[in-house]
Amino acid sequence: FYTLILFNCQKFFDQSLPKYDIYDYIIVGSGSAGSTIASGLKGKVLLLEAGSNGDNFLLNIPILQPLLQGSPFDWNFKTSSQENSCLALQENQNSWPIGKIFGGTHQLNNMIYHRGHYDDYKWLIDKKKAEKVYKDYEENIPIDQGKFVSIISTAFVEGGKEMGFEDFSYTNLTHLNGGRFTQINNWNKLENSPETCLNAIVSRVLFDEKNPKKAIGVEFLKKGKLHNVYGRKIILSAGTVGSPKILLHSGIGPEEHLTEVRIKCRENLPVGENLQDHVTTGLDLIILNQTLGLSINDIVNPFKVADFFWFNGDGSPLALAGCDAMGFVKLNRSNEVPDLSFMLLPVGLIADYGLHLRKITNIRDEVWEKYFKPLIGQTTISILPVLLHPKSKGTLRLKSKNFLDSPVINPNYLDNKDDIRKLISGIRIIEKLIETPSMKKFGAEINPKHFPGCENFFLDSNDYWECYIRHMTMTMFHPVGTCKAGNYEDTSTVVLKNFQVKNIENLFVVDGSIIPQSPSANPHGVIAMIAQKFVNDMISTSP
Repeated sequence: FYTLILFNCQKFFDQSLPKYDIYDYIIVGSGSAGSTIASGLKGKVLLLEAGSNGDNFLLNIPILQPLLQGSPFDWNFKTSSQENSCLALQENQNSWPIGKIFGGTHQLNNMIYHRGHYDDYKWLIDKKKAEKVYKDYEENIPIDQGKFVSIISTAFVEGGKEMGFEDFSYTNLTHLNGGRFTQINNWNKLENSPETCLNAIVSRVLFDEKNPKKAIGVEFLKKGKLHNVYGRKIILSAGTVGSPKILLHSGIGPEEHLTEVRIKCRENLPVGENLQDHVTTGLDLIILNQTLGLSINDIVNPFKVADFFWFNGDGSPLALAGCDAMGFVKLNRSNEVPDLSFMLLPVGLIADYGLHLRKITNIRDEVWEKYFKPLIGQTTISILPVLLHPKSKGTLRLKSKNFLDSPVINPNYLDNKDDIRKLISGIRIIEKLIETPSMKKFGAEINPKHFPGCENFFLDSNDYWECYIRHMTMTMFHPVGTCKAGNYEDTSTVVLKNFQVKNIENLFVVDGSIIPQSPSANPHGVIAMIAQKFVNDMISTSP
């Protein structure tokens, strides 16, 4: 209700159109990549954002982040119905929250910042240069351990080390004094703030009539009307869903698919292929025998609220970003990169008694009634085993030629059996983790009740866990790959390593969609580094 009011107020006050006929740079999307690019480039820069401003102190309170999911600040996308996964979810569909707000998905996420592993970006830049680019970005964003650390997170970190895992630690977050901090917070500090045009939904890229492979602007919808704006360089930073969607509506994509939706193909490229996402499972799988001080009453305690707003926030659960500790594990210690991460969520799905959290996770009513609802009154946590490098790949397609229709997102979760095997290995690690001395202090145990739909399997057998994973298949909201970057000769390439769309002049894609393979951590850090590299490259080549 609050977000709906705020959304309408911001739309009312935010009806301006671009000031100039032509810009040096037009950037589509204000998320981690788009806002970094817009704040770094010089000249006439226009930033187009489909969402509203949302500039309100309540949106900077980390623990309120789930309330933005399913709100007007969210595109409210859902995947297509999955055949072999998501069986415990309504229509076998995962909700995919993506920010429709100034600041993009960085306004909706858990604020986790991790550089990942060199393998995640060696396709783009060498290690030494990447270090410098990371530092360029990090100079402008406060990154530190979260202000609030739950007592169970300490046990989680210590338990991981008791098992011999070195890479278990508290999460680093993009925050300032406990509050959410994004590149947008720097906007007013810039000498020449980029021009922003909010509530502007970009429909397609515009091209030169004499040269059909030369981008010259974009078409966008605002105030119920279509408008054109022109630029010398067009940069799509609308994310793994938004950028390929705009390219497809512009006639850039697989010719066969574009023909199906009656869009003339301008350039036959594999746009929308190679969709990958970090997949996980295990919501509220662990029960504790003591409370953590994170009930709704604890959160709204006036002293805790005052601590967040007027003191340093160290003791206030309002500063909890959702995940305050993580671990990384190689299933084969000879591997270069970790196979799994483990994310500790100290607040369970049942924490709000089924009012909102179960809706945004799209849990079926019968599953809620049989499995989750009976847990109300107990203390549950989630230690999510996150598959970092899934072998299953999906696609993004258009539903129709109408740009206002949501795309068809098919992540094809768990299509490859190896993904199941690794997630089961993750659950086995969790079973050992809760038996460590640090975790046993909290009486941690796996929920002993059969999951609905898996009653025919013996509890704790591999077959049972496969059934459980196929039912409780959850996204970690980290999609990448739909505009894959690579060499010109590679037929799977959409974007070249200079960020230009293959065979298209003046059109660039800079966001998570160009990452060829799911990164070895939450992708925000890698995406930010990619955007910063683009800025540095543009500045170094400008006359």
